[in-house]
Amino acid sequence: MEGDYRANMVNLAEAPLSDDELLELAKRLRTIYTRAWDVEEQIVPDEFLRQLVQDMKQQAPEMPFPRLVVQTTVSLLEAKQQNPEKDLEDLLPGVLQGVMERIRQQERDRYRSW
Repeated sequence: MEGDYRANMVNLAEAPLSDDELLELAKRLRTIYTRAWDVEEQIVPDEFLRQLVQDMKQQAPEMPFPRLVVQTTVSLLEAKQQNPEKDLEDLLPGVLQGVMERIRQQERDRYRSW
């Protein structure tokens, strides 16, 4: 694994975040995303983010959970911005599957040299 080992890093897998903290993380990511892309902040409402955190916890317990929340939130925002006519419920399964596969591949790549 290449990189700057002296750089500041946050090991999200080891972060003991509560469900409320994960929800707050998702909301802050949404705020950053919507400001960066100049889209309406309610593109993904609070209620949906709350349910998203709960659903991900049940569907993917083997995943590094904070990392899953971060990647899914950003990917869902991206999918909704690019497909405004689609419902979030319709976009979520594909987004979640793609994120989970991407994380699994990243983990495989991380240990490939072993």
